[in-house]
Amino acid sequence: MVTTGNGRRRLGGHMARAALLALALGAGAALGLFAPVGGRGGQAALACGLGNTPTMLANSAPALLFPVTKNTPADQPIGIFALNSVVGQPVTFVEDLSRVSGAPAPSSFKWRWSFGDGSGSSNEVSPKHTYAAPGTYNVHAQILDSSGGSDIWTDLDSAQITITAAPVANPPVAKVTASATAVNVNGTITFDASGSRATDGSQLTYLWNFNDGNTATGAHVSHQFVIQGQGIVALIVTDKRGGRSVATTNVLVAPELTASASSVQSGDTVSFDTSANVPPPGQGPTVSSFTWSFGDGSAEQTTQAPTATHTFATSGTFTVTVRAGTSKSAQVLALTTVKVQAVPAAIGPAAPRGPNWGLIIAGLVAALLIATGGVFGVRAQLRRGALIREREAALELARARAVRGTRRAGRPGMRDPRGPGGGSPPLTRYPERREGPRSSRGGPPASGNR
Repeated sequence: MVTTGNGRRRLGGHMARAALLALALGAGAALGLFAPVGGRGGQAALACGLGNTPTMLANSAPALLFPVTKNTPADQPIGIFALNSVVGQPVTFVEDLSRVSGAPAPSSFKWRWSFGDGSGSSNEVSPKHTYAAPGTYNVHAQILDSSGGSDIWTDLDSAQITITAAPVANPPVAKVTASATAVNVNGTITFDASGSRATDGSQLTYLWNFNDGNTATGAHVSHQFVIQGQGIVALIVTDKRGGRSVATTNVLVAPELTASASSVQSGDTVSFDTSANVPPPGQGPTVSSFTWSFGDGSAEQTTQAPTATHTFATSGTFTVTVRAGTSKSAQVLALTTVKVQAVPAAIGPAAPRGPNWGLIIAGLVAALLIATGGVFGVRAQLRRGALIREREAALELARARAVRGTRRAGRPGMRDPRGPGGGSPPLTRYPERREGPRSSRGGPPASGNR
């Protein structure tokens, strides 16, 4: 491994390792990720992965970048194995250079491995080693450099491993989820370890290794990535007994890819341009082709120019990346996110509608009620008028009879109304009658009191 663009990690020795790999590729050959790539801010990873991630594996588990602090000793190994190994059980080591663009197979190098326990070295490409005592050991992987006319063994990688006396039964379960697996330089990703659990019911401790020299603790963390590259983020959970479990997630950090639009509708075409992310002549490897992945399940597109266009047929949120060259492990030059929304369904002309019989019937019923009510109203009015006229005629007849009776009482020969004692006759009063309309039976209008 080599250092990052800011030179935090022993620049001289790491650059020597990069030179050794470059020489192994042949004169003038470049190692993709070993060359710094210009971006829009941030730092460029000069090695195989995000933040100096070591390529050393122990029983297929990768070493993580050892956190860098002000007290880190100069001889501190680059990496650290998160999982413990056990006394008496063999550990297989190997350098995985598959993520290094253009790197040769490990078998093309001459190797010398030392295991930190004083047991001697091994020249195998992938040695197996069994530790006889528990403890913490530093493992070094060296390659032979004969370019100067003499053989010099130089460290290519190193990592720390912990050996325990016995395995922990029923270790905890680590589970990690991330808000994203690809982000632009200086972007932030949130990580969640709440799915982890301890099989013995004890409380877990959480340690995050972001493989850029930084760590964090807690079940929920966020981290800003300032170094571009491809690597892994690891979660290490430990229970009360000391049992450990590790879960990892891949992370891609790259400069921003220029796009003509970041939010479109399905069927729209977007143009992309990565010219700003191509190394200037003489400052990096020459990029002769570009491979574009649009994240929507469509086939990759290869171009000779640093531009491309793509039509998104389906809706969703897609991460678009462009690699330098056609190799799957080639360096990602830039990335961006495009949100595609489904096109709203077209609204056609309204379908012809038949007569609304319910409304028609309701209208007819209402009209019938109104008409019926009118007829009944006229009849009632006529009947009322007739009754009023009959009542007035009856009153008129009663008044006439009363008047005639009074006149007859005043004639000679009639019996004195005062009775045997004589005296004045009783006064007969009639209710007043105002002048009203003529009787319906004809005749003059009724008069007042007589």
